This record gives sequence, C-alpha cells and structure tokens, in this order.
Amino acid sequence: MGMLSRVFRNVVRKKVRTALIVVALGFCMAILISIQASITANQESLQEMKEENAKTLQSVAEEINRTASIIEVFPGGGMWEFGGPFINESIAYNISSIEGVEDAIPILERFIFPNAGNMTKESTDGGVVIHHFMALYKVEGIQLNSSHIDRILPTKIIKGRNLKKGDSGVVILSQNLTKHFDAGVGDTITINGIYFEVVGVFESTLLTSRTLYMSLSDAQRVFNLTGKVSKINVYVEDVDRVEEIANEIETNYGLNAITYLDKMNSLLGMREHMKEREEKMARYVDQLQSIGFQEFVTTLIAASVMVLFIMLYAVRERTKEIGILKAIGFTGNSILIQFLLEGIVIGFMGGVVGAVIGGIATPMLANILLPKPKPITTPSGHVISGIEAANPIVTPEMILLVIGIAVLLGGLGSLYPAWKASRKSPVEAIRYE
Repeated sequence: MGMLSRVFRNVVRKKVRTALIVVALGFCMAILISIQASITANQESLQEMKEENAKTLQSVAEEINRTASIIEVFPGGGMWEFGGPFINESIAYNISSIEGVEDAIPILERFIFPNAGNMTKESTDGGVVIHHFMALYKVEGIQLNSSHIDRILPTKIIKGRNLKKGDSGVVILSQNLTKHFDAGVGDTITINGIYFEVVGVFESTLLTSRTLYMSLSDAQRVFNLTGKVSKINVYVEDVDRVEEIANEIETNYGLNAITYLDKMNSLLGMREHMKEREEKMARYVDQLQSIGFQEFVTTLIAASVMVLFIMLYAVRERTKEIGILKAIGFTGNSILIQFLLEGIVIGFMGGVVGAVIGGIATPMLANILLPKPKPITTPSGHVISGIEAANPIVTPEMILLVIGIAVLLGGLGSLYPAWKASRKSPVEAIRYE
C-alpha cells in the first residue's frame, strides 16, 4: 500500500477525532479570515475617504473661485423650515437695479422625497438617535432668459442638449438620475403629476449629483409656488465690491447674502470636519490592527498547539503500529514523512472548512471580535458626525492564504510528533501496551 493511501486511511480512520480537529482548526482559520478581511476593508475605506474628501474639497474650492463675483442671496431670519421660507421673485429685479450689479437670477430649489415620513433612524453608542431625510433627487428651477445662465447650468452634456431661453415643459437630468426615472433623451417623466420631456443628460458631479434642471416657471408650477424663489444668484461687475453690495442687500431687503469670504470660511470648516473624520478613522484602523494582531497571534498559537497535541496523541496511540512498520522495513524518514503528511492533510481540510465558515460568517465574527467605531460627539453628548466600520469582504486571495496557513500549521504542528515517531525503537514499540 502506498504512503498516500496510508495517510488518507489513517486520517479518516478516527472519523470523530478528525472531524473535531478539522472543525476546530476551521474556526481558527475563519477567525483569521474575518480579522484580516475587516482590517483590509477599513484600510481601504480610510483611503477612499481621504480620496473622496480631497476631491470634494477641490471641487468646492474650484466652484468658490469660479464664483468669486457671485453673491448667493437666501431668505432672511435664518428660519429654514421644511417647505420654506421663500423670497418674492420680484425682489430679484429690484436687486438687479443696484449699481454695480450685472444681473440677478432667481432660482427655485426643491427636494423630492418618496413621502413625508421617509426617515431612517440610526442608533449610536451614545444612545442618540439620528434622523435622516432621504431625498430622491433635487429640482433646480432656473430663470432661462439671463445672459449668465451658462454659469448656473451644467456644462458637460453627455447626450442631447442643454436648456435654453424659451424652454418649457422640458428638463435635463444628471446621469445618475437616468436609472431612477428609467428615462433618457426623448423620454417623458412625471414630477408631482406633471409631465416633462427629457432633452439632455449631463455628467454627474459632487455638486450636481441626483439633480434635474428646468425653467423657473415650470418649477413654480410643479411645487405650486407662483412668484416664489428659494434663492437669488447676484452677479457683481467688480469683485472688489462684492462685500459692499452684499451688505446693501442685507440692509435694504433683510435677506442673507453669502459671499466669497463666507464660502471660504465654510470651506475651512468643512476641511476641519473632514480632517477630524479622517483622524478618527485612522485611530480606529490603528486600534483594529493592534487588537487584530493580538487575536491573530493568539489564534495561530492555539491552532498550532491543538495540532501538536492531537498528533502527539496519535503517535502515542499508534506506537505498536509504528513498531510493526519499522520491523517490516520502513525507515525512520518514511515514518516521519507519513506523520508530516497526515498533519498537512488535516491542515488542508481545516483550511477548506475555515474558508467556508469565513466566507459565510466573516461579518458576524468581525462584529464579535473587533471593536466598533465611536461617534464624534459634542460636550453635551449630541452626535455631530461619525464613521461606520466597513463591511469585510473575503477575497479569493485571502482564502488561498488562509488555506496555506492551515497547511503550514498542520505541518509545523506535526513536525515534533513525526520526529518522535521516527525515533522509536521497533522492539520497544511492538512491546508497548
């Protein structure tokens, strides 16, 4: 009988014991998979966060620089409520008559929600419940008879055309809204029960994601807000007079005028907030790596010791068999190789079982074994932002690595028992009871 045949026969001969060691080793390997998958996923999430933050800051900074001579005018009083307040459209014409103002474009900006009660609730470690309104998309109603309309409408049209003066009953969609409406250029969509033809699709950006544009009059009709707008874009002839004109608008009309400097301060605040989130995520990843490494090493030691004792027991149990093999001509090296191969086969089986368990239970195991990120809170305990642990994903490379580790542990764990078996005296082994 060949050596491999004896190896497989010996492995399956003690079915219960082999099954127990394979399952136990499998759970150890599943733990390794879940730890590594979670650490890798969170490292990638941190890198993605940094890249996304950098892109966002760059886009916002470019937009601010591009609109340095624009004043954004909003309703005064700071009383923002769901559905209001609004500015009378006629005020835009009054503002356009101010000396130094080149143009004032009224805009109606509204969000479409699935229903008024569509809120998600998220519990945090601090017991605080956060409510999120999940908007389906945003509608921008623009007055189309302005010479500055190209500074408001998106410029990268992918299909069809842009809006133009005199348009009515038509819209342009951001690319990521075409799937939502299941519509493209030439199709018809409905918004609040009113039909519109899609005449163009533009490239989605961070600032125009899930947005559609239409004429101001159409938007006022959709939302039943005749003569009302949500903001006014004021174009100033001389950028050096922006602050002066903004102050005049606030004084004379009681509105909030946001200028280049205000936007830059907001950008700085955004940068600090993003930096805080990145640092928090980095600390969390460091904590994961530290705890994960400790659990990784502990699991490896436990698996190695388990294989070692099982194989030592197998050598002791099969002492007489070893003596008989030596008596009929088997060398010490052949005995050593046989026991090594048995350990490797058990390790391989444990690795495969571990890969299966890990592939199914990694999210649950990672949730049990590794810490959760904590939300960022104010001194009063209110959540201002937070991060979430990334969902661990098991890759084929990770599965192959863990199976390789299991095979290595099986070989190393059986190395001393195999050596011990190869050194036994055939006479003493045969006489062993």
